Amino acid sequence: MFVEEYLKDLRRARYRPRAVGEYVLRSVRLSVESATHRPRGLAWVAMAGLGHLVFLFLIAVILSFHVDRALAMEFLVDTGWWLLGGLLWIAFHLRMFRRDEDLPRSGLGLPNFLTLGRLLTIPAFYLFITRNHLDLALAAFLLGGLSDVLDGYAARKLNASTRMGRIFDPLVDVLFNCGIVLGLTRSGYLPGWILALALIRYGLLWFGGAWIYIARGPVAVRPTALGKGIGVLTSGLVLGVVLTVTLAPAEAADQILELLDAAIGFALLITIVQVLVIGLYNIRHAGHVPEAHGALAVVLGKRGTDEPPEEGGVAGG
Repeated sequence: MFVEEYLKDLRRARYRPRAVGEYVLRSVRLSVESATHRPRGLAWVAMAGLGHLVFLFLIAVILSFHVDRALAMEFLVDTGWWLLGGLLWIAFHLRMFRRDEDLPRSGLGLPNFLTLGRLLTIPAFYLFITRNHLDLALAAFLLGGLSDVLDGYAARKLNASTRMGRIFDPLVDVLFNCGIVLGLTRSGYLPGWILALALIRYGLLWFGGAWIYIARGPVAVRPTALGKGIGVLTSGLVLGVVLTVTLAPAEAADQILELLDAAIGFALLITIVQVLVIGLYNIRHAGHVPEAHGALAVVLGKRGTDEPPEEGGVAGG
């Protein structure tokens, strides 16, 4: 997501406004040139977008005839904008493939295709939950969660992991989690302090990681045992919230939601502490993040000796 060669010039210029502008222009120029020199990649981006657009259109037709015409139109417009944004992000990061030949044989790869689909479930869930179509919101949530499982499985099974996917997937995960919590909060099913904790957690993780990278040097992006465990737990608890508001009787829903709120809050607090530890560790070792051992490996993540650290984010997840 960052260009270290250009960042070195930016650091030497002490982040003067003119230097920041030059960095942005050089980065955009590099992304555009890289994309135009990968016609096969651009073609696959367009094909992925077309495939998703057809799927969205079919869902909108079903909604129009069986639910509500206005809802169907809003669904198609909202998800269409998110699709366009996702396609532009992918196109601007085609430089992560050094050559067109580095693309997977299946184009951008099935994992990236599924991740793009998960991105589209975010506006769908938000629309359905805020319009009180709880069954449709549950379907969007389950579809997003299923795609998260399937893209990881496909990457391992098909050996289709890509540098772009290793950044795109966690980015979409963050957007998905924040979108779900925002939708539930706006609908009154989660208290505002849960949303605040989620934004603090992901803000520290991504914006803090970006600041360390820009100001100090490359940082490591590694999955962590704690991050995965808490992520699964939190997803299960949020699913519990969605199932409760969808299926539980009204007299029991309030009691269940109160317990789920407390559990989600504690889970988020644990991950906030983890992110702070990760940030301090990366600041201390900015530019060269050593492999974690022992108990630290659970919090910071442990990298195999043959796997170089990824650039563009902060360790952990």
